[in-house]
Amino acid sequence: MNECRSSHWTNIHPWKSGTQATELESGSVDADQFRAATEYLLERYFHHPSYLRIDGRPYLSIYDLPTLIEGLGGIQATRSALDDLRSRAARAGHGDVHLNAITRDQPVLPQDGMALDEAMLVSRLGFDSVTSYVWAHHHPLPTLLTPYPDVLEQAEKGWENIAAKFEQPYFPNVTVGWDPSPRTVQSDGYNPNLGYPHTNIISDCTPEHFGKALERVRIYIEKTQAPLVTINAWNEWTEGTYLEPDTVHGYGHLEQIRRVFGTSH
Repeated sequence: MNECRSSHWTNIHPWKSGTQATELESGSVDADQFRAATEYLLERYFHHPSYLRIDGRPYLSIYDLPTLIEGLGGIQATRSALDDLRSRAARAGHGDVHLNAITRDQPVLPQDGMALDEAMLVSRLGFDSVTSYVWAHHHPLPTLLTPYPDVLEQAEKGWENIAAKFEQPYFPNVTVGWDPSPRTVQSDGYNPNLGYPHTNIISDCTPEHFGKALERVRIYIEKTQAPLVTINAWNEWTEGTYLEPDTVHGYGHLEQIRRVFGTSH
């Protein structure tokens, strides 16, 4: 099985410690590739009745801005490509696209001869909102087995702290868990000092703890009127964060979503 790492297609499942990860395909795209990929979205998906829309606008989230900018050739070229996407979507009858950027704690990005923090970058590229991919991108896991309630406490504070960094609306994230140990060679032993996929993990990822996180994020979005919550993830089995039913908890995590956000509310 091959997995994406840092937005590049890299063979790290399993990853043998002390060896070089093999990059199979670059995740960067040039202007022609970007146009072709987004044209495919316009033709095949934006018109579908089940496609996610916010205020009537088709929603498109971009995971890794540095990789996007690298492939397109700079900030201004990336802004032009995104503006062109908006124009093509409007001409195709989809209206304006709601562009969402995924944020993560990272150093400032030097581009075009100057250093830009993420908030400035999101504004210069014209994004409409921001969200997060996973709690582990923002919050430290101080022990090998860091309990889920401890990470939730950080995440709950983080929703407000991250939102305060941006001019655009922030859509909060709830994470099911975090455990990339399946991506390691099991006979190596587990050593967090080696870095990903040898990292500390979130423990006690029960449906009940996940339900508490959903209850708290519901309070947050009712206060902020955020129209969307992202959840990591549907099927990240090899990172220990998935909603799909398993033999341990069955449909427990999905049942928590229905309990907290179901039609009875």
